[in-house]
Amino acid sequence: MAVLVPLAVLVPLALLAAACGGSPTATGAEGQPHAGAHPTVPRRDAPVAPSTGPTTTIGVSVPAATTAPTAAPPPITGIGATSAAWDAHHTVDPKVPGGSAFGPTVDGQDEYTEVTATNGIVTSFVLTLPSDTSQPVAEQKALAQLPSDAVVTASGPVGPDAVGNTCFYLDTTSARLARALATSPVGDTQGVVGIELATNTVGVAAAPYNPGNVNSVTLATEAFVPSNGC
Repeated sequence: MAVLVPLAVLVPLALLAAACGGSPTATGAEGQPHAGAHPTVPRRDAPVAPSTGPTTTIGVSVPAATTAPTAAPPPITGIGATSAAWDAHHTVDPKVPGGSAFGPTVDGQDEYTEVTATNGIVTSFVLTLPSDTSQPVAEQKALAQLPSDAVVTASGPVGPDAVGNTCFYLDTTSARLARALATSPVGDTQGVVGIELATNTVGVAAAPYNPGNVNSVTLATEAFVPSNGC
């Protein structure tokens, strides 16, 4: 037999059920909510997942990157130097007229002889090396008279020429020397220096070149022309 519940009792019960979470969500056979079913509302005290979005730091100043100043290259003091720069880095031999020889002495001779300046620019000289200097060492000594960016563009043996001389030559170029000479009275825009390696023997007019005894190196601000001989 059915039991009749007074309406005054049913209404409070319905209000109590709503206050405790409302009616349960209807689900299908797979446990998924039916279409139109109300979703479950998370509790107010449920844990909140941390945000994964980007964060912004306020008030932090990042200094701008700075570039260190480029050091100036050392002055040219060898071939292509101004007369003032040459004199400041070499010691003149007062015994030689004209100021064309500079010490110290090497095997009894000045290290630099036949120093020639054209319009205030050193354009050629002879470098004296110790006896028995090998060709590789002589080449290093010669290149040390040029700016560090100099490169060898040609080289090879020369001779015998019309009088029987033999030697070895190198042609070099230097961009830095070209920049320095282009604005000088010399007006060289290529930075070319010709180098002659030779073996000088006292009392012998036509000494054969000996790659194991290079004792004389001539440098000039022009290309070496092998067909002209040593």
